[in-house]
Amino acid sequence: MKSIFSSLVQSPYIINTRSFLRKNSIGRKFLAYLSTKISKGYESNFESALLRYIKAGDIVWDIGANIGYYTEQILSQVGNEGKVIACEPSPLSAQLCRKIPNKGNLIVIESALGSKTGTTYFSLNDDPTSPTNKLSNYGKTSNSIEVEITTGDNIFKQLGYTPNVIKIDVEGAEIEVLRGMQKVLTSSDLRAIFIEVHSQILEQNGYHDAIKIITQILNNNGFNINWTDFSHIEAIRK
Repeated sequence: MKSIFSSLVQSPYIINTRSFLRKNSIGRKFLAYLSTKISKGYESNFESALLRYIKAGDIVWDIGANIGYYTEQILSQVGNEGKVIACEPSPLSAQLCRKIPNKGNLIVIESALGSKTGTTYFSLNDDPTSPTNKLSNYGKTSNSIEVEITTGDNIFKQLGYTPNVIKIDVEGAEIEVLRGMQKVLTSSDLRAIFIEVHSQILEQNGYHDAIKIITQILNNNGFNINWTDFSHIEAIRK
């Protein structure tokens, strides 16, 4: 059933239909309604799938950690011998992540991840710890802050920790994050990647074939893809 669902989500017909519907307000409202109905409980399915693949002693990267909801659960899974690298560009969210009880096995990197290193702008909602805060496509705005941006490969180079599992929730920056960790993706130590795919934001960012691009990157690096629902991927090394 899971493979049938994955094939359905990735089919050109479904991709083209979703792109067409997003071009008008009625279509977008219909997609939002459909997503709510189909994805009821989706976060718990994604969470269960993620935690199922994490073992005691694992090194896990939590990219887009926000205030650490997943980070805290992952820490419990990896135990005292494991390690969690949490990446979060929002200063307040990163600060809250650092307060999560741990045994010295949590490293919080206050930075966005992408395909380059340097600085960029991060848009904040009224709540600066909102999980929907995201990288700005419009440069500096009244509700954005300047933040550091780095790559997964650069983090690996600096820390020397090869991840066993990666979780990515970056509000439309998924492709850039994957492109910035080419060396990490080839590591045989990396068993699984779990991604929330923000299709609408990706399309707004100019990625009209985002699902195809993400699938290609993961397949080319030796991962089989399953969709736990219409917006979450579990990629398991073949």
